Amino acid sequence: MDENRVKKRKKKAAAIICAAVMIALMSGYAALIIWVFSTEEIGAPIFLLSIVLIPLAVIIGIFISLVKRIMEIEKGEEEDAVGKY
Repeated sequence: MDENRVKKRKKKAAAIICAAVMIALMSGYAALIIWVFSTEEIGAPIFLLSIVLIPLAVIIGIFISLVKRIMEIEKGEEEDAVGKY
């Protein structure tokens, strides 16, 4: 029983670390875009908004997939797909 809990904990930690790294990268990318547009005198706020929304949408998608992955790990469904094929 303890071995199963350790495996689940490691899988959760891996998923959380990967998601955190990607969220940090996308946040940095969005911050860089905002910084570049704030230092330059480009008067295109709609263009800025559309460029910043892309990394924000990716962050939301990563968070949703992380929640689903943790739910799969809790239920023990992470190995079901391999057995079906």
